[in-house]
Amino acid sequence: MAWNIEYDPGALQDLKKLDRQIQREIIDYMDNRVATARTPRDFVLYYGDARRTFVLLHAFEKRSQAVPEAELRAAMNRMVKDQDRKGRRP
Repeated sequence: MAWNIEYDPGALQDLKKLDRQIQREIIDYMDNRVATARTPRDFVLYYGDARRTFVLLHAFEKRSQAVPEAELRAAMNRMVKDQDRKGRRP
């Protein structure tokens, strides 16, 4: 069963700030790799919710092996807002 892809409004704004080629690569990755995955994988940019939908939380250009704390906070804050908006937060 394929997953649905849903984009957080803030993540879409992030995507628009990136180079068009990078935008295409992220969207292609979400459509061709994430949506067809058998199980979700934890990743900074998205999470899989209880409705079998991946939600893109944040897009940025990673410049080192470590993920900057500010980028993690941005993704986590958006995940909490998404869960609150959907009424699915424990």
